[in-house]
Amino acid sequence: MGTMKEMSDKIRQSGLAYEQKLPGGIGDQYNIKDFDPAALAKGIAVEMEHTTDPKVAEEIAIDHLTEDASYYDKLEKMEGVDKEVLSQFAAKPISDAEKEGTEVQSLVFDKEKFDAKKASDWLTSHDFNDPGVDETEESLRYRQQDPGNFESDSFRTIEFAPDIKAVIGRLK
Repeated sequence: MGTMKEMSDKIRQSGLAYEQKLPGGIGDQYNIKDFDPAALAKGIAVEMEHTTDPKVAEEIAIDHLTEDASYYDKLEKMEGVDKEVLSQFAAKPISDAEKEGTEVQSLVFDKEKFDAKKASDWLTSHDFNDPGVDETEESLRYRQQDPGNFESDSFRTIEFAPDIKAVIGRLK
């Protein structure tokens, strides 16, 4: 694909609407001119880890950037930071003692923003398990680990990503 600078320059010069490979994404109505070329280039590079098709990577990146223009900057910061980052998204502050050794037990998706297919796609593209869904009136819950494997008083629910919460806890 070339360097990030080459990709950014190519995106800036083209300014064309992107070819739809995955119709139904939240970025479908946008043109690549609507996005920062450097952010889009970074997004394409990241998404190429999951596909061999640059157009698919571009479309996924546009969907993510539509949700959050800083998505790939935040992702870059998250990689390798692990538990410290979880506390930044917390609904309530998590102390160092609370976050020490925490793991994701379940991911909970807001049904106003996600259907089962979109949630499953998100899980797969972010290297989480899709063991099947437990559905409530307001959410879709995907268990990542058996709750019996956790200390019962260690569970916390945090804001993990836009419209996604995570139940975290300490393993026994």
